[in-house]
Amino acid sequence: MLLIAASLALLFLVALGVSRRFRTSVARHQLGVAVALLGVAGMIVFALVIGDYFSVDACLDDGGRWNKDREICEYREPSSVS
Repeated sequence: MLLIAASLALLFLVALGVSRRFRTSVARHQLGVAVALLGVAGMIVFALVIGDYFSVDACLDDGGRWNKDREICEYREPSSVS
């Protein structure tokens, strides 16, 4: 998701620099472009936050303990009963 958003942003910047027609279109529709860019930025932030959520959820589902400081999943070593 992050790679797709970055690719779209790069494509937008290249088109903005190369095409005069694209620049005039962007100048005419500044509000729409601003809303689209904010939407892409929002999707990137959402993907980062939801990705962390799923990492923690998967850790807890597998019986682990999430270490918030180190941002890793810790599993308890099975105790050996003699």
